Amino acid sequence: ALHFAALHLPQFIPVLRTATQLLLDAEIRGVPGLFYNGYEPTKGTWTGDFENQGDTQGKHLKTIQELWTAIHLARVATAEPSMLSSEQRAAAAAAADRSFAFFKAFYDANGRIPEYLTTSGGDVPNCPGRNCLDRRQRNIENEFEGSGRIYALFVRLGHYRGADASYLKAVADRMMLGDRITSGKLAGMFGAKTAGAGNSDAWNTLESILSLCILGTDN
Repeated sequence: ALHFAALHLPQFIPVLRTATQLLLDAEIRGVPGLFYNGYEPTKGTWTGDFENQGDTQGKHLKTIQELWTAIHLARVATAEPSMLSSEQRAAAAAAADRSFAFFKAFYDANGRIPEYLTTSGGDVPNCPGRNCLDRRQRNIENEFEGSGRIYALFVRLGHYRGADASYLKAVADRMMLGDRITSGKLAGMFGAKTAGAGNSDAWNTLESILSLCILGTDN
């Protein structure tokens, strides 16, 4: 969004540069391609899930926030030279590539990408009890198999970084098109496995449709 704003309003260019540097600085040392989700400037500390910094989620990385960060970096990697320095553009491209490589490796090894990851890049341990210090109950508080929008963002990142189109289409076919609601008044909506019976989630549907349009998938 800042990139598009800077294209039309030059006063956003310094903001774009600062925001891009913040995202580059957020990459976790020793875990290439993963980023802290939030920054607390008064404390100078990084956090996980920025929407829930004071809760358990704040200890972990929310995958959609990871992919949003990587997509932003992928997009600004091709920004006009007047907006970002060649060093920032190259760093953004490299960070986006590392992120796609991380998630591709995770997906290839596990056949899924979960809603939350630890800051070391692994699965968050399952914790179904109510007295856990780290309460992340799989498929209730942590969509262990992932959701439509996760895979939509994953393939979109790959598209922006020139990943193999046949690979991206295979992911889209299995994890997005294969997760559509097929009957009833919600037929055609995406995210059947996570929405619950009789429901649908707009974010899964809209993210999936956008990514399919970007990929050029005719379905």
